[in-house]
Amino acid sequence: MFIKSTFYLILFMPLQAIAWDDARVLAILIQRKYWLKYWGGTI
Repeated sequence: MFIKSTFYLILFMPLQAIAWDDARVLAILIQRKYWLKYWGGTI
């Protein structure tokens, strides 16, 4: 049981980190899109 849980930890921790990075990048892209929309492309 312990070996199984550590295996899942090792397997899913990188995936979680990648998903977190994707979410951050997506948030930045959405913010930029709204900046362009509201400020006419000043940024």
